[in-house]
Parts: sequence; C-alpha cells; structure tokens
Amino acid sequence: MKNMSRNEFDITSFSSYRTVPGQYTDSFIKTTGAVKISDEAHAVTIAVKESKLHDCITNLKNFHAGRETSFVSVSDTAFEEFVGSILEGNAPDEKHVKDVSGFVLEDVSTSSVINIINAVFLEAVRSRASDIHIEPGPEEMLIRFRID
Repeated sequence: MKNMSRNEFDITSFSSYRTVPGQYTDSFIKTTGAVKISDEAHAVTIAVKESKLHDCITNLKNFHAGRETSFVSVSDTAFEEFVGSILEGNAPDEKHVKDVSGFVLEDVSTSSVINIINAVFLEAVRSRASDIHIEPGPEEMLIRFRID
C-alpha cells in the first residue's frame, strides 16, 4: 500500500478538521472512518481508522482522482476518541454546513439526479478529466475519471 504512514498523526487533538477545504460531512467521517487532514490543489492527505483502511482506500482514491492521495493509519481507539470528543461533543448541526466543492456518496440517496450529475461533472472538471466512466452495480456504482 503506497503512500501509507502509521501513527504519525494525533487525531485525538485534531480540532481544526472543519477548516480543511472540502472536508467530509460528520456522518461520512463516522461511517467510513476517514477524515481529511489536509487538502491542497494537487494533493490530499486522509487519516483512516485502521479497521476501515482496506475498505475505503480505493473509493477515496477514485473520489480524489487526479490528485496525489496519501493515507495515515490511526488506531481504532484514537479515531473513536476523535469522533466522541470532537464530532459529537461540539459539532454544529450538519444542516448548516455546506460544502460547495464536492459531494459525499451517502448524500446520493437523498439528492435529486441533477444534483448528483452536477457534482460528478464539477469533480471531473476540477480534476481535468477527459472521460467519465460510470459502472452501475446492484447496490452501488463506481464513477471513474480518465485523467490525461
């Protein structure tokens, strides 16, 4: 697994997670066990809960296609402490937090089709993709971008 470091990041004191551009929603962070720790023009670094590491790396790399994606593995205990103290302790209501730079997969079930298509196109343009490949499945779909 390339671009993987272990326990170099203290997630339990990461209280400024909301200031990271395009940060995932709180419910996505809880569900996937992943939180952005930095987001630059050409690179993104994501802290991932150890037990969820193999489940979400491919999806997150595809979501951030065209940008270097690095992962930092954090212990399940530390991640749960982060969720308990930071997210659940003093987080504002997610209805008031709006991310205009992207969308989260779990939002798809409640979004109109046009909003989903717009989000895919915006991400493709931002990534400078020449093609968009959509692979439908019975429970989920995979969206890949061709970056030349």
